[in-house]
Amino acid sequence: MRFARIALGLAVVLCVGVVRAALAAGPNIILVIGDDHGWPYYGFQESTFVLSNGAPVQAWAQTPHLDQLVESGVLFSRGYATDSLCVPSLQNLLSAHGFEYRQWLRMRAEVRDQIPLLPLERSQRLENRYLYSLPRALAREGYRTWEGGKYWAGTYRDAGFEEGLATDIGSPPYFKPGGSQFGREGWDVGSCGSTARTDAVCAALDPFREFLDASGEQPFFAWFAPQLPHIPYDAPQVYRTAFEAAGLLEAEVDHLANIRWFDELLGELLIELDRRALRKDTLLVYLSDNGWGIGLQDRAQSGRGKGTLYDIGFRSPIVFNQPGTVPPGVVVDDFVSFRDIPVTLLDYAGAAPLRDAEGESLRRRIHGGPALDREGLVLFSHLFGGAWVDRRWRYLQFDDGHEELYRIDLDPTEQLDLAAENPERVAAYRSRVDARRSEINSIPDRADLLLRLEDAVGAPVGGGTVRLRDTSGLPERAAVSDELGWLSFDRTLVASVSALRPGRGLSDRTPLAAGDEPQLPFSNPGLVSRLRVAPDRPVTGPFMGRLDGTVRDADGRAVQNAHLRLFTHLRGRNLSLATRSGADGTFQFENLVPSPRYRLLVRARGFAARRHSPVVIPPLGAGTTLEIGLDRR
Repeated sequence: MRFARIALGLAVVLCVGVVRAALAAGPNIILVIGDDHGWPYYGFQESTFVLSNGAPVQAWAQTPHLDQLVESGVLFSRGYATDSLCVPSLQNLLSAHGFEYRQWLRMRAEVRDQIPLLPLERSQRLENRYLYSLPRALAREGYRTWEGGKYWAGTYRDAGFEEGLATDIGSPPYFKPGGSQFGREGWDVGSCGSTARTDAVCAALDPFREFLDASGEQPFFAWFAPQLPHIPYDAPQVYRTAFEAAGLLEAEVDHLANIRWFDELLGELLIELDRRALRKDTLLVYLSDNGWGIGLQDRAQSGRGKGTLYDIGFRSPIVFNQPGTVPPGVVVDDFVSFRDIPVTLLDYAGAAPLRDAEGESLRRRIHGGPALDREGLVLFSHLFGGAWVDRRWRYLQFDDGHEELYRIDLDPTEQLDLAAENPERVAAYRSRVDARRSEINSIPDRADLLLRLEDAVGAPVGGGTVRLRDTSGLPERAAVSDELGWLSFDRTLVASVSALRPGRGLSDRTPLAAGDEPQLPFSNPGLVSRLRVAPDRPVTGPFMGRLDGTVRDADGRAVQNAHLRLFTHLRGRNLSLATRSGADGTFQFENLVPSPRYRLLVRARGFAARRHSPVVIPPLGAGTTLEIGLDRR
C-alpha cells in the first residue's frame, strides 16, 4: 500500500519576552479621582447651570489646573460612571476587565461561597484578593503600584497594590480606610497651593513623594484619590472668601471651596512631576467617581444627584494628558464609560487585550481614531434600577416598576417627565436596559481562567505546571506559570471544569490547593484562583516567551484539532505542554523560557505522528518558520 507524503506547513511566529519589571515600555500612569464633583462645576465644562445669585456656574467654578490639563490634553465631555455612588464606581475602576458592580456582586458571591469569611472579613472585602485587578495586571507589565486616598476595598494589598495608605478599614458599616484623608493631611496654605507665601514643599504630597523616591527608573501606577470635594466641607478660609463675598448660599460656598481645594492639590501634583522631570513620561487621567448636584440634593441618594438614577449622579468629564504624546486641546463628545478606563490604561502599558473585558480601549480615539460606535449608554444604580442616555433622551427604569423619560438636551436636571406622552420610545429604551441587565447578570459559557501559583508563605512560584481536566471531550491541557506565578487557560468551557492537578515541577505529595483555597478555578471571568503549591525544583525566569503558529496542509488549508505537545528539559526537570489547533489552524504556547531548545510533537487525524527537533526560542524580537512533513496514514 502506497502512502502519499503530505507536507504539513507549520508557520511559527516566536514572540519572546524578558522580565517585564526590567523592560516595561509604557508611560507612568496616574489615575486622579475626584470625589462628588458634579459635571457642570468645572471652569472648562460648558453647561446652562446657574448659581443662586443668577451667575453662570462657569463664572465661579475655579478649576485652573484642570483647565490646563484640558487645554493641553483630550477631554471626553460625555464620560459616565457605571454607578452613581463611590464604592461601586471605584470597584469598577479596580477591575482590570472593567466589570460593573452588578457583575462584581456575582463574583463576590462566588468567592464567599468557596471561601467562608467571618462577618468582619466580609466588611473588609477580602474577596478583592481574588480579583484580577488593575494594579495586579499592571504589575505583570513591570509597574510599581501605589494607592492613596479614597479606596474602600479593604487594605491596599487586598486589591493588589504594592504600596499604599489603606492599611486598615475602620469600623463597619460606614467605614473609612486608613489614609483616606490623603491630600487633606499636611495641607498648609503657607506652603501649599497658589496662595502659598513660601517656597516650602507641600507636606500633603509626602506619601506620594516617598513612593516616587523609591521607584527609581521603574514605571509606576498611582491611584491618586483625595477625598475632595466630598464632605467634610473644611476647605481653608482662603478658598471660601470670594464665594462668601458673592453672596452665594452656604451649600454653594462649601462645595465650590472644596472644588478649589482639590484643584490646588492637583496643581501641587503637577509641580512635583515637573520638579522630577516626569511630566512627559507620565499619562495623567482625571475623572470623578460620581457626581453631585449643588442645590439638587442635600445628601446622597436624595433629590437629583449622587446615589440616584438621575444624570448628574453619573456623568463625569474624563481627561487624558501627557505632553508630547496625547494631542492638546481636543474635545470628544463620544459616550464613554468608566468600564473603558482600565482597558485603556492596560493598552497604554503594552498589555495584551483581555478577551473577557467589558470596556473598549480609548487609545485610538485619543490619538485621532474613529468615533466610538455608541449611540448612548445603559447605566445602573445598584440601589434604584437602570437607565438609558443618548444625546437627546434619558430613560429611567426604577426597581419598583415605574418609568420616567426626559429630554436631557433641553432639561438637564430632569424636571419634566415625558414618559406618558412617548410610550413607544419608553418601550424601545426599556428593551435596551433589559438586554444589558441580562447580559451582565449572565456568566459566559467560555472564559479565560486565571490562576496564580504561590508557596506556603504567598510568594510566587514560577515554572510550575498545572494540568486542567474537563468533561467537554477535549484532552487534558497544561500551562506553566511565569516568574510572577501567573498562568491561564484560555477560552475554557467553564461549566465543564472537573479537576486541576499538579504537573512536573510541583510536588505530587501535597494537594494543589490547601486550607481554605478553592479547588477549582472560579467560573466568573476576572477572578483569580490562588493555588498554594509545594514547588519541586522550580524554574527561575525569564519567562513570557510565546510560541504562536498555524497548522496547514499542503494545499494551504487549516488543520483543525491537531494535537501539539512541546517538551523541554529545564534545570534538572522536564516540562511538557499540550494544546490543540483551533478551527483556523492556529495554536499558542505561553510562558516559555526563551533560551532552551524544545521538541515539538504534532499529531493530526489522518497523519502519522512526527517529532520535530529542535525548536529554539531565539533572542528577543527574532522569529522563525518551521516546515513539518507528516505522512498520511
